[in-house]
Amino acid sequence: MLHVLNGDSMLPAFGKSGIPGDCCVIADVLHEGPVLADPTDSAFIEARIRFAVLAGWGSPDDATTHNAAWSRCLVSASDRDEVVLWFEHDLYDQLLLLHHIEWFARTQSRARISLVCIGAFEGMPDFRGLGQLSAAQLKSLFPGRTAVDALAVQLARRAWAAFTGDDPRAIEDVLAGDTRALPFLEGALRRLLEEYPDARSGLSRTERQVLRAVDAGHRTPTEAYHAQAAMEERVFLGDLLFWGVLRRLADAPVPLLECAVRQLSAGRLPECKLELTPFGRVVFTGDADHVAANGIDRWIGGVHLQGTQPHWRWDASAGRIIAAA
Repeated sequence: MLHVLNGDSMLPAFGKSGIPGDCCVIADVLHEGPVLADPTDSAFIEARIRFAVLAGWGSPDDATTHNAAWSRCLVSASDRDEVVLWFEHDLYDQLLLLHHIEWFARTQSRARISLVCIGAFEGMPDFRGLGQLSAAQLKSLFPGRTAVDALAVQLARRAWAAFTGDDPRAIEDVLAGDTRALPFLEGALRRLLEEYPDARSGLSRTERQVLRAVDAGHRTPTEAYHAQAAMEERVFLGDLLFWGVLRRLADAPVPLLECAVRQLSAGRLPECKLELTPFGRVVFTGDADHVAANGIDRWIGGVHLQGTQPHWRWDASAGRIIAAA
């Protein structure tokens, strides 16, 4: 039996749980950077490594080592009786779930694919992820794992094709259909669409939440991080990625934030003071367009948003993606 875990935070408790089998960890943030359609192609891994290094998430050696270990682990699945995927309800995990189902479908793995996927845990009102659980709590989930059946595979592959395609309206087509085979997918994909620049302000939902947190008086990165996380239905953004969003707003040609510190210290958020700039305040109120002023260069799956007039925007009032005229 092989277990695929959604992050290093699960490892200590999982190792003590007594659950049989080997495990490997995947920690690729697929909602950031280019994502190719075929996860079994070496070009997929190369693109992810290249993006991770450019984003400052680690050295080329670290990124290569992690991805190589993950690839070897999945290749070994062909010799397994069962592969158990351990994921959660948020955007980060649901994209990883699609990724793995696509991988196993393309490789025609003969192993049974099972899933442990939860959005809550009894007695834990502040549940955010599997990494919070003890060894005994993880073990209690194992007998309830469910088979990834043909309907789930079909839905996952449709969603993956839409996510890695160049027209985000394909995601809306998936959402218009029956998504019950993967109960948490609908919320995750809707949250993904909210990362497109707003038709009025040019801000993604995450960027707007950062500005709202600072405007409300949360003046250090740590305070702002926790404040914006509280605005999420399903927390998916780690502090390292939050720092990237914060720096993007502060380093723009016309900055939206003032933040004197430019680098993390020992991988932790610094305690510098955050302030909205005059332009940031105007954008936050919806009276100016961040993207029109500063441009954008961001990949969301298979879509590359570029320039001051990107082809795709999010119409928050209508709750849908719109194409530039």
